[in-house]
Amino acid sequence: MEDGRLLLAIEDALWVLDPARSGAPWRWLMLPDADPEARFNDGKCDPQGRFWVGTMRYDTANGGGRLYRLDTDGSIEPMLDKVTISNGLAWSADGRTMFYVDTPTRRIDAFDFSPDGALHNRRVAVDLADEEGSPDGMTIDDQDHLWVAMWGGSAILRCRPASATQAGQVVERIAMPVRQPTSCTFGGTQFADLFVTSAADGLAPDMPGPQGALLRLRVDAKGRAARRFAGRP
Repeated sequence: MEDGRLLLAIEDALWVLDPARSGAPWRWLMLPDADPEARFNDGKCDPQGRFWVGTMRYDTANGGGRLYRLDTDGSIEPMLDKVTISNGLAWSADGRTMFYVDTPTRRIDAFDFSPDGALHNRRVAVDLADEEGSPDGMTIDDQDHLWVAMWGGSAILRCRPASATQAGQVVERIAMPVRQPTSCTFGGTQFADLFVTSAADGLAPDMPGPQGALLRLRVDAKGRAARRFAGRP
């Protein structure tokens, strides 16, 4: 958050943790329509400092999740229904386009994004149906190229989203030493390092490679600083 505290999405509630203190996190907000069979999955702040976070059912039932928008005044509004595994989010540099992943669709979608947080004109930004694995967490670089972790695909893909004249395209494929990369973000002093999370869930204990590790790699691109939540719980 802007004041240095951390906003945590834990199961069906939003919690606040102050890393400068030794106390435990405290629960701030519950979802108004919390489903006991669902949990939060991935979230990110928009250019105006609102927090967007999605849900999925524990059994990954089709259409069992939602995407929510947490406004800076603490109000929560559902923005997308019938989501299956709500995942990666990103915004273009001009703030006019939001990109979004619902993992089983095997694609990255784009929306026209309004400063008031409204979404319009959903469309396919990048079709990933022919790629190995499924799209998971995502970030964006300073050229508005999308970087998406491919769960089960041992790769991070750099993608150019569709425009009025061109279809979306994978422009770079980075092989990873882990089977299940889960998300990625830029960091470091020049935002030239890509940090990648991974998961070991369901993999054989003796599978080679640093399964489940946090990885860092230098890439031929630079990212932008992540937005912070502008509310004050």
